[in-house]
Amino acid sequence: MNSSNKRIIIAVLVVAALIALVAITQPKQEIEPFNKYEGLVTIREIEMDDETRKLLLGRIAETQAQIDAHLNGEGLDEEGNAEELDLDLYLSLASDYYLMGDLVNAREALEKQLDGNPMHFGAWNSYGEVLRLMEDYDNAKFAFKKAIDVSNGGTEEVIRDYILLLEKYYPGSDDEVFEMLEFGVKTRGQTPWLMVKLAEWYFEHDDCQRSEAHYKVAIALSPANESIQQDYQTVKRLCAE
Repeated sequence: MNSSNKRIIIAVLVVAALIALVAITQPKQEIEPFNKYEGLVTIREIEMDDETRKLLLGRIAETQAQIDAHLNGEGLDEEGNAEELDLDLYLSLASDYYLMGDLVNAREALEKQLDGNPMHFGAWNSYGEVLRLMEDYDNAKFAFKKAIDVSNGGTEEVIRDYILLLEKYYPGSDDEVFEMLEFGVKTRGQTPWLMVKLAEWYFEHDDCQRSEAHYKVAIALSPANESIQQDYQTVKRLCAE
């Protein structure tokens, strides 16, 4: 082997050694764990005394222990067969986490409940509320709508939550808001809240006659509500100008 080839081989070996040395001494970069809730609100700010916090933490631990016991096969009936998991345990868990301000664990408990019973409209509505607080608005919208669908028309509360979400976070959803208000009247009947919201919608769309008519119905349904009467007088005055 001539001297030129030797020099080349030595140079290659030196470079390889340097690369290996750098690789050994260079600190390893840790891979950031994937955070599926990145960008979302995960904590609800609350004020709570120590006694209440201790009570909730104890209740959460007890509920989780019941769930774990079942998942570990410890829940057996008198004949030795595995008992069916009481899905309401997940609802209890979600409620207590929500009261603690822990939106992530509340969300995940509700997801487990819905995995087991996707027809529970109350769980869908609670899920939508947690998602709304997390500012996960598209999924919250889906959850509220699902609550309406699985309950064959929903309660006024469910319809109200969906409408308020549309109004606040979905500009340009006027037509859908109106459709949901009409849907609410069709399924839940005339209620003071629905009549007032329809009155407001008509006033915002320059239909004073229908606005005033709906205020009158709301007043008849809730004559002791002074706020509705004040709003009616305001609209009546503005429409007369």
